[in-house]
Amino acid sequence: MQYLETFLQKQAQIVATSFILGLIFGASYDIIRINHILCSIVSYDGGKRKTKRGVVPFLILFFTDLFWMLLIGAAFSLWVYRVNDGAFRWFIAAGTVAGFAVWHETLGRVVLFFAEKIAAALHKLVSVLVWKPLSWLGRLIGRIAAVLWRHTGRRLIGRAKRRRALRKTERLRRTLRQDLSFGEEG
Repeated sequence: MQYLETFLQKQAQIVATSFILGLIFGASYDIIRINHILCSIVSYDGGKRKTKRGVVPFLILFFTDLFWMLLIGAAFSLWVYRVNDGAFRWFIAAGTVAGFAVWHETLGRVVLFFAEKIAAALHKLVSVLVWKPLSWLGRLIGRIAAVLWRHTGRRLIGRAKRRRALRKTERLRRTLRQDLSFGEEG
């Protein structure tokens, strides 16, 4: 009977730790979802997932999810080998899935709510502190470049065109003088 109690106690401990592992997996997936929010690929505003359409957002979502699944699969396999000597039991997977689901439906929603708000604030802050000054600086550089062009490049090109036109005119005058005669020959 002692063996059975120890066996059941070990199984209960494995289920509890697999539940905690599922919570960790849920938190790690929220990190990926926060990155998607920060990159403006996905929005969870209002409780509904809204994904940008296109090839690039699809590829980013696909490869980040694939990478996460490979990483989680490896971590789960190593954990099963560690705690149960590599013997897969259905209750281990069920505990992990339950932990992931609990995280996803409780703290995951809170994390995403705050992630949306923080991402919106960060986007506004970056817009005000980075993009607007950069656009102002770009316009300023454009105006300076236009003034410099007007006072240097355009004048140089105008002088070069004028010199070329004068050389061409002088060459045509010489040719015309040789070709035309006003009764001097014969």
